[in-house]
Amino acid sequence: MPVEERVPSASLLALFGALAAAWTPGEVAKAMVEHAPAVFGAVGVVLTRLVEPGAHLEIMEVGDMPDPLREQWATIPIDSPVPLCDAARLRQPIFLSSREAWTERYPHLTPVLEATRHHANAVVPLTVDSRLLGVLGLAFETPRDFDDGERSLVLALAAQCALVLDRARLHESEREARQQAEQANRDKGDFLAAITHDLRTPLNAIGGYAELLEMGVHGPVNAAQADALRRIRDSQDHLLGLITTVLEYARGAAGAVSYELTEVPVEALLERAQSFAQPQAQAKRLELLCESGDTSLVVRADRSKARQILVNLLGNAVKFTEPGGTINLWAEPRPDDTIAISVRDTGHGIAASQLERIFQPFVQVTSGADHEQQGTGLGLAISRDLARGMGGELTVESTLGVGSTFTLVLPRSTGAS
Repeated sequence: MPVEERVPSASLLALFGALAAAWTPGEVAKAMVEHAPAVFGAVGVVLTRLVEPGAHLEIMEVGDMPDPLREQWATIPIDSPVPLCDAARLRQPIFLSSREAWTERYPHLTPVLEATRHHANAVVPLTVDSRLLGVLGLAFETPRDFDDGERSLVLALAAQCALVLDRARLHESEREARQQAEQANRDKGDFLAAITHDLRTPLNAIGGYAELLEMGVHGPVNAAQADALRRIRDSQDHLLGLITTVLEYARGAAGAVSYELTEVPVEALLERAQSFAQPQAQAKRLELLCESGDTSLVVRADRSKARQILVNLLGNAVKFTEPGGTINLWAEPRPDDTIAISVRDTGHGIAASQLERIFQPFVQVTSGADHEQQGTGLGLAISRDLARGMGGELTVESTLGVGSTFTLVLPRSTGAS
């Protein structure tokens, strides 16, 4: 009888379905142990994997094996004189059709054979691209001839099992790498949060003592001393601002940022952001134009975080635009139910090769003269993270010698007209 007539199609479908749904090596092993016996008419299945650096085989899942033997073979040195290890070392399948074939090849394992009550075994290495992943073993309670059709089926399903096992191993490795990267980000965030907290205390003390000196608590202060104290206070404020920025980044990296999404009128958002940036723009003799446009525009956003993004974009525009330049702030609806709020400046612009890099943490935006401005290089990284946290995006377009346009895209409120 042809082998395809001896194998129940429902059993094959069940096995392939279980393998297709398996995403971890453990799930692959369970699928084989649960479904392979019905496909082959076997009474037991064992699936082992090669343990790095390749000196041992480790049982992943097993069915119909006495507990003492299961414990003894839980981890087997690959040079052991047993069928599983021989198949692994030789990279060749081993078919033992009867107890006589067993005792002829492995006379020292006769007690094991009697303990298991098995009569025949098929042991096949699991390989992908010449890489050994493990070994599949099938046990039968009666002698078995293993004709060409049966051997081909065993080898084919072993090959399929190896491919799925390799896929699951890669998936698990990627998941572990992603978890490690996420943990590293959390650790970095925790470290930065601790450092910034520790730095605030002495800086606040510096500011307090400077203020006492300015008040004349320790005696009169002359003009030169007052100017020096003012510079100390200015430097303290600048450092506290940098520390606050780093702390915000640390919170974001640690996933500690929460969002209170509400309906935010765009016109009020623009006016508030403009009011923050207007003094800086006037001091640098820049023209800051706010085009409120459609007063009915409403976004779904966290009000304070949306304002924080716009204030940062306007601050950068002021910083990188030469005196006499212009900064435009406006909003417009888009067909995809979003609203784009843009900040355009007439500064030096950004090189095309730097457009994505500027959103990376600790990267400084440089001017056309390649002069780095003071700062942490975190403002744009934080702003993009905040935008994405609100379901939006932050993008940039720029031309050297012409200027840059940063665009904050936020979801349009469903209550907006």
